[in-house]
Amino acid sequence: MEKKDKIKLAVLEERIKNSEKSLELQAKEYERRLENLNNEAERLARATAEMKVTYLSKESYEANHLLLDSKTEQAKITLSEKILQVQSTLDDKISQLQKLVYIGVGIALLLEALAKYWH
Repeated sequence: MEKKDKIKLAVLEERIKNSEKSLELQAKEYERRLENLNNEAERLARATAEMKVTYLSKESYEANHLLLDSKTEQAKITLSEKILQVQSTLDDKISQLQKLVYIGVGIALLLEALAKYWH
């Protein structure tokens, strides 16, 4: 073998070694990136699970909001009915008290008139 061939062979061998090293480095880099992606996927899965616990979906919020609205309306109606009942009861009690006061005033006037005539 000639010296030129030996040099070419040495250069080719060096290139092959460099290519193998390059492929090893590339494989390590791919492995590192893949590991990062796997970790990120796990982190996103945990974050999504936490978010599902912490936040409501729009549909769930709207359904609960409608239910709350209907319960609020029902409570307003019930409260209005109770207020009317209490108002009616108070009106009756006031009317009865007024009658008693009128009777008391009448008795007082009658007693005063009788006292004038008897003396």
